[in-house]
Amino acid sequence: MLSIVQPVALAALVVMMSFTGFMAMDDKVEERE
Repeated sequence: MLSIVQPVALAALVVMMSFTGFMAMDDKVEERE
């Protein structure tokens, strides 16, 4: 069970990191204008 949950949690963490990074990039672009 743990072997199935671990990769899913890792994938979710990567998605959250990329999403927050994308939002930060978008905010920087808005500030630049």
